[in-house]
Amino acid sequence: MLSMPRPRAFIVALGSFFILFITFHSFSSSARYTLDLGTTSDITRQKPRTSRVHLMTTATTNDVNLCRLVASAAINSYPPPLILAWHGEGEFNAAESHMAKIPAALRYFDSLPPGSENDLVLFVDGFDVVFQLGPDVLLKRYHETVRAHNKRVEDKFGVEHVRKHNMYTTLLYGPDVLCYPVDFRRPACWLVPESTLAPDLFGPKTDRNDQHARPRWLNSGTVLGPIRDLRILFEGVMDLMNRTFDPNFYGRNSDQFYIANLWADQEFVRMTSNGDNTSLPVPLPDPAPADTIDHLEIPNPADREKAEKHIGIDYEGYMYMTMALFHDTTIWKIFNTPQRFKNPNKDGDFEIPLAPDVIHSKLPYRSLPRWTWANRALRSKTWSDVPIAVNAITRNFMPVIHFTGVKKFRDMWWEKLWFIPHMEMLLETEPDRGVIAKVDGIRYEPYLPFGKESKRADSWADTGELLGWGELCGEHVVALKTKYVEPPKEDKKEKEKEKEKEKSKEEKEKEQHEDKPKEQHEDQPKEEKPKEQGDNKQEEGQKQQHEENKKADPQE
Repeated sequence: MLSMPRPRAFIVALGSFFILFITFHSFSSSARYTLDLGTTSDITRQKPRTSRVHLMTTATTNDVNLCRLVASAAINSYPPPLILAWHGEGEFNAAESHMAKIPAALRYFDSLPPGSENDLVLFVDGFDVVFQLGPDVLLKRYHETVRAHNKRVEDKFGVEHVRKHNMYTTLLYGPDVLCYPVDFRRPACWLVPESTLAPDLFGPKTDRNDQHARPRWLNSGTVLGPIRDLRILFEGVMDLMNRTFDPNFYGRNSDQFYIANLWADQEFVRMTSNGDNTSLPVPLPDPAPADTIDHLEIPNPADREKAEKHIGIDYEGYMYMTMALFHDTTIWKIFNTPQRFKNPNKDGDFEIPLAPDVIHSKLPYRSLPRWTWANRALRSKTWSDVPIAVNAITRNFMPVIHFTGVKKFRDMWWEKLWFIPHMEMLLETEPDRGVIAKVDGIRYEPYLPFGKESKRADSWADTGELLGWGELCGEHVVALKTKYVEPPKEDKKEKEKEKEKEKSKEEKEKEQHEDKPKEQHEDQPKEEKPKEQGDNKQEEGQKQQHEENKKADPQE
């Protein structure tokens, strides 16, 4: 058997090792980056395989509903919430203006270390959002929804055209069934894309009124996307507000107004990017006034390239459910078997099985310690063993619930959330560390504000102040555990009796008054004629209709 001299063999071995090392290092270095969200083309920017997730909200003062957000986020393993504009003043006073969230977010982005631009940020309203499912489900659906958005744009315009004009989606906002602030001349109300939900979602009444409208418009209370793109959008919002602010406009302090206007500019530029300005769609909603079409506002962005803000809408409530006018179609069940439902708007029953991504997500009670028999039983429970809310129309189990519209549902449905029976015990467990989700080869880790560890239920102010659970929510613990009690309804029969008594009393006083000599009361002010019973009924009917309209208005 031939053998090499030892020095030569050593050199060859060392050289081989060096080549293998360089090859592996080059491969691993390139493999650390992947196409953004696995879209069907390479139009999007590359992201590192490890990305961090920030959870942000805005609140200047404390409230039981803020504590609901914090508790539900902690139990479902979201990152520690960062509360922007905490005790803020001036432009950072969120109690005075929704616009405070924009400069507060930009100030926070500026404070982050280099390399944070590719981090994802989940930015939600502070007083009407709770979490039902974990970030592993939400982030998976974010990837799927972004892919679907980008695929639709490529199918419509062509891959090369989309690449050329940089038209892709990374920022996903929540959907809304109303365009607010309401003005159907605004491009944000008439120019934006149609909903991706089925045109017959509610049967023949679909899109014929607000109660049967498909979500089509932008709601700024929930958004998920890269810090890089959210920063650019918010800078655009500040610029637009500074140029167009009208102190007499009722929606002047609405961040949604400015964000939706920029979204409309984006969609206008996309639609006209092939040079054809004559084929703009005019899909006006039915409630729009008849003369609106003659006074439509046409966008005129100063810089067409900068108009692309990468905004998209989660039309189907796949990530977050904007609740206005969907309360009646949201159902809470334990889905240990497929549940059958009667569709009030179409013929026939239908089944809703528990969604596969929910079934395969991390177990609900996994954070409990292992060493007690009671905990062992809870730790073995799956998502098929706990109550979950589903939208029976879209058939989606929503990770994030956004309580727009009638606010009493924040109280009514809080006790329905799966973790409420064991909330206190879950809040005392150790926080999740390391990877909270793996999607398309990307490992998502929770961002720890200011690089500091904290307990599971703790939050941080954007000033750097640690807001412990006891400090932030100690005064609201009793309210968080108190069951909702429906206010007593008025007894109509008793109310009618009171009216009859009042009427009889007025008639008797009138008779006594008329029996007196004329000279005794001719200088007295004339007594108002009592209303007839029909007038009373008409007035009550008007009051009742007003109350019904008020309940149906999601902006109330």
